[in-house]
Parts: sequence; C-alpha cells; structure tokens
Amino acid sequence: MKKLLVVLFVSSISINSIFVNNIEAGDIKEFEIAGISIGDNLLKFYSKDDIINAKKRNTYQKYPGGKFAIISFPDTKNKDQYEAIVFVIKPNDNNYKIYSIAGRIGFDNRLQACKKKMNSIFDEISKIITDPNYRKEDGPHFEDTTGKSMTYGYVFYLERGAVDLYCVDWSKEFESKKGYADQLNVTVHSHEMRTYLTNMHEKRNR
Repeated sequence: MKKLLVVLFVSSISINSIFVNNIEAGDIKEFEIAGISIGDNLLKFYSKDDIINAKKRNTYQKYPGGKFAIISFPDTKNKDQYEAIVFVIKPNDNNYKIYSIAGRIGFDNRLQACKKKMNSIFDEISKIITDPNYRKEDGPHFEDTTGKSMTYGYVFYLERGAVDLYCVDWSKEFESKKGYADQLNVTVHSHEMRTYLTNMHEKRNR
C-alpha cells in the first residue's frame, strides 16, 4: 500500500500537522510530498523548459563538491500548503532523478515561531513512527560560506532514507544578497542524499 507523507497547512505561513498513513520504517520511495516520491523523474511533473528556467534562478545551487544541486519551483498546485517545492538532483543527470523532496514555507525573521512549529511537527512524527530513530542536527548552512546562516532541526532515520525537519535562519547579509527569507522545511531524503548530508555535517563540526 502506498504510504503518504502529507503536510497540511492552516495558512500560507503555518503548518497545522503531519499525517502519515500506514507508516513503517520501510522504503523511502513510498513516501510522497505533493504527490512526488524519491526516485521519480522531474519531467513527470515539470516541462524541460520549466526545469531549464529554474536552473537559471538564484535558488538553483550546487552542494559542495558539485555532486548534487537544489532546484525549486513555486508550488502553484498546492499553494495553500506550500510556498515552494524543492528538489535535489544531480547536475549532469538529463533524466532529472529526484534524490530529495521538500515542502517549504516562509518564516521571515520569525525564527522562534519557526522553531515552535517545527517542534510541534517533531512531536507528531514521534508519535506516528514506531521506535523513532532521530537526532538533533544544528549547524551552519552550506550555501552561506561565511558560516553566519544557521539551520536548526531534526533528522528521522528510516530504512533507505530519512525525513528532515529544519528551520533556516539566514544572515542579514545573505538575505540581502540572495533575496532569501527564513524558512521551515519538511524534507524526504534518499539514503544516498542523507548519507552525503550527514558526512558534510560531521566534517563541518570536526
């Protein structure tokens, strides 16, 4: 049976709760955000022109080493739930296979409100997953090389993947440079992507 990760929003700036049907520590590919699963092809949901245009925006960003890249799209289909849907792909993959999916909502200059909502979601997920395996993971955001922009969140480890919850607190300088706003993200990761992020986090904190 298809397992669904559904994030419901009360309004454009706050998350009500997360509901997961028949959740087990199973195949991460069976989880969905906005009807999209890990391993899907972006071309099933967006045209090639949409993808090319998205790669030209300043929100397209490669991770250190260039193996993965973030690409985002305004969520016009689920605009009552998300401001944007964010994906991780491999830059040179013409099939645009998806390695991570995130629902994003803005909390501009409201870090404490973001953390409060994140902790509420954390409590919901902890109740739903049997014997949840998670850890707290805070640290500088990779995209801001000054180290002034921070992420605060949790990682739930599942078989062959993970679910992340985190708030991003961009520095004022980085917000001005990029036009970004502080945000809350609920993300489903493939095992490959989550392993990459864990290794990157551990290297930063050595």
